[in-house]
Amino acid sequence: MPQYRKISNEELQQILEQHKLWVESDERKGQCANLQGAELLRVYIGGRDLRGANLSNSYLGGIRLNGVKLQGADFSGAKIGYGVFTHLDLSKAKGLETCSHFGPSSIGIDTIYKSGGNIPEVFLRGCGVPDNFIEYMRSLVGQKLDIYSCFISYSHADEEFAQRLHSALQSCGVRCWYAPHDMQGGKKIYDQIDSAIRVHDKTLLCLSENSMGSKWVETEIRRTRKAMDKTGKQKLFPISIVDDFGRIKEWECFDANTGSDMADEVREFYIPDFSNWKDHDSFQREFEKLLRDLKRDA
Repeated sequence: MPQYRKISNEELQQILEQHKLWVESDERKGQCANLQGAELLRVYIGGRDLRGANLSNSYLGGIRLNGVKLQGADFSGAKIGYGVFTHLDLSKAKGLETCSHFGPSSIGIDTIYKSGGNIPEVFLRGCGVPDNFIEYMRSLVGQKLDIYSCFISYSHADEEFAQRLHSALQSCGVRCWYAPHDMQGGKKIYDQIDSAIRVHDKTLLCLSENSMGSKWVETEIRRTRKAMDKTGKQKLFPISIVDDFGRIKEWECFDANTGSDMADEVREFYIPDFSNWKDHDSFQREFEKLLRDLKRDA
């Protein structure tokens, strides 16, 4: 049995951060992630950029990859089993056809679509995907589907509204998740929310008296602005549940790094007014506007 290189979670995070720097600096800084021969047992990696990373001959037992960029990532000779591969484009990953499988793995439907069906059949079979689905998959991915996902970001005090919005979006076929930003539980929960924001295509930011003065709003606007600069697509969709819409106009949210008022940037977007959301007709009217904007930028 091959001897795999054991890597602690702390070391893995350092490797991922160095790789992020390497990618963002066009290979001038940081270091390309070298995970060749590494044992990544029951590891979760979400929303990361692993383009060009070396995972050849690694042991990926129970690995969970979600929303990771894998163009040019090398999986040659990797040993895989009981993994979960969601929200990925595997079409440009290298060496998938040479992987060995010691157990089945789960391939998300979103991964099938994002990859355009261009995943080696031998890899799919190794993961346990049945042949009849592989055949059917070819016809499925030939159809254009607008699939995108949303993350609802809100203050815990506004959970009742968030739940109603979540239900309305789900009933219209929009995949969405939500979590409050001021929940207790420490860094792990915060990291999960941070990952969710990076992974999902669109972030619905609920602006309320409870949220506008919060630090996480600054952080979130900064992150989504950075993502929009990279993709050129609108990622941030602000929603108002403030009783007095004038509060949105008066709101200030300064970026400590640049000194700019990020609230001005938020106000450049159309902001649906859900202040009367408990009234069915009023909620439905604003919801239809929001849904139209989400689909327009799908």
